[in-house]
Amino acid sequence: MDSAKSAVDPQIKEQELYSARATVAQAKAQLAAARAARTQDMQRKDEAQAAASDVRQILGQLHQALYHQSQTKLYATMDGLVTRKYMERGEMIESAIASFGSGTAVYQVADLSTMLIKINVNEVDISKVRVGQLTEVTIDAERGVKFAGRVRRVAPAANSDAAPNGSLSGVNGSSGGQTVIRFPVEIQIDHADRRLKPGMSARCSIIVQRRRNVLRVPSGCIAGEGATGTVQVVTEVKKKGETTQKLTPRKVRVGLRGDAFVEILSGLKEGEKVKPNAFNGPRVRRST
Repeated sequence: MDSAKSAVDPQIKEQELYSARATVAQAKAQLAAARAARTQDMQRKDEAQAAASDVRQILGQLHQALYHQSQTKLYATMDGLVTRKYMERGEMIESAIASFGSGTAVYQVADLSTMLIKINVNEVDISKVRVGQLTEVTIDAERGVKFAGRVRRVAPAANSDAAPNGSLSGVNGSSGGQTVIRFPVEIQIDHADRRLKPGMSARCSIIVQRRRNVLRVPSGCIAGEGATGTVQVVTEVKKKGETTQKLTPRKVRVGLRGDAFVEILSGLKEGEKVKPNAFNGPRVRRST
C-alpha cells in the first residue's frame, strides 16, 4: 500500500507541474528574446547597408577630388615674378572655364623686364604727344637718375573723372583748384632695372622736340608769343666817368619754347646780356 501511494503522491505531481510551467515560461522568454534579436538583426542589417552606401558615396567623392587634383594645373599667361598671392592653401577656387565669370584670381604676376607707367596729360599739351616719343622718367627712390622710355599709347578720349591740377604725374602740371581735362598716356621702359618696382610713383618728361648746340635765353627774358619776340638787350655805357646800363629793345626770331628756356634763331649773339621782364604775377603777402 505504501509503494502505490508514493507513485501517485500529489506533492510530486505538483512539483512537476511547477517545473513544467517554469520551463514553458523560460521557453517563451527565450522565444521572445530570439524574436527581438531577429528584429534587431534586421535593423542592424539595414544600418549596415546604409553605412555601406555612405562609404561608397564618400569614396566616389574622394575619387572625384583626387581626379580633379590630378587634373588641376595653374598656367601663367606670361613669364614674370609673383608679386601678390590672393588665395591660401586649402581654399576653393573657381575655374573660368566652368563658369561664366572670370574665375578666381590666385596670383598676381608682373613682367619686370618691361615697366609701364600710366600718366595723365593736360588737354593743352596732348596735341604735342605722339606714340614713339622719347621720355625721361625719374623716381623718388633714385633721385638724380633718369630712365629712358617711350610713349606707348595715347588715349583717343579724355579721362571721364576730372581731378584738380597739380595731380598729374610730372607732365606740365600746374597748381590750382580748378579741374582740367586730362588724357591717359602710357610710357614704356623696355630695359629692365632692379631699381624700378611695380607700384612706385614716377615723373615723366615727354621730349616733344630736342635740339642741341643752340642759342637760348630764359623764358622770362622774352616777351611775345609765336615765332617772334622782344628782348631787352643790356649794354654798358660810360657817362661822366660812371658805367651805366642801357636797355635796348630788339626783335628776335624764336624757335622751340620750353618751360624754362626759349631757342633764339636770330637777333641775338652768344654772350649778349638780356634783362628779365618785370614780374607781373600776383603779389606775395609778407607777414609783419
